[in-house]
Amino acid sequence: MKKVTSLLPALGLVLGATMALAFSLPQIEDEPAFGQDPLTGIWYDVTDETPGANTYDCDELQNSECLYDAPFGLGSPISEPNRVFVKNGDLEEAV
Repeated sequence: MKKVTSLLPALGLVLGATMALAFSLPQIEDEPAFGQDPLTGIWYDVTDETPGANTYDCDELQNSECLYDAPFGLGSPISEPNRVFVKNGDLEEAV
């Protein structure tokens, strides 16, 4: 009985870690992402795009956001604050 009692703290820790993992929200890899070209006002769907020289970048600029979870001003920012969307290549326009 003494052995079981001494294992209770470890069992509680294992149970707590298991519950934390079981009830945490999963990461959604394909979270929608949209950016608006500040020069043209056109929204682009960049969900499946990797930032780079041939797609888009998020450059530093005060009081601006780069990516949103919905186009046309309906979404919430999902990128670091104080970044501006810069279109570098051919991207699909959001509809």
